[in-house]
Amino acid sequence: MRKKLLLLTTLIFTAVSGAWAENVLYGIMNGTQLTLYCGDNKELPEDAIEYSKRWGNYSWSSYEVEYATSIVTDASCSNYNGTSTYRMFSDFSSVTSIDLRNLNTSNITNMSCMFASCYELTNITFGSHSNTSNVTDMSYMFYGCSGLTSLNLSNFN
Repeated sequence: MRKKLLLLTTLIFTAVSGAWAENVLYGIMNGTQLTLYCGDNKELPEDAIEYSKRWGNYSWSSYEVEYATSIVTDASCSNYNGTSTYRMFSDFSSVTSIDLRNLNTSNITNMSCMFASCYELTNITFGSHSNTSNVTDMSYMFYGCSGLTSLNLSNFN
């Protein structure tokens, strides 16, 4: 009985402490380059711009990200366990290249409007972490991306 109580207490503490919660995707601007990182929101750097759920939808905590001309993902993004990339880069009107080689998408269910209205975007690089087997919505994912000259989706499944 004591072992069961201890196990139950441990499970409740783990759930309440957020150990099962999504980790945080955040960016840091360096000039016009936005570098994406993934981590625990308890250890975010002071200049971090967080991508999280607000008012029912995911969004960035600062409009500064929309001035990025290039976006790259840090190796820590291979640990991303979020479920949505909805409008992640939507309306980034100045971005020309996005490198998502390190972004783990295996838990993503919603990729709708991810790059919508990125008119200047010419290149998106996806990597081996681009597992799309759980995605149920890709509607308007590339809507308005008139500048894309080629798109390799061979890692999508």
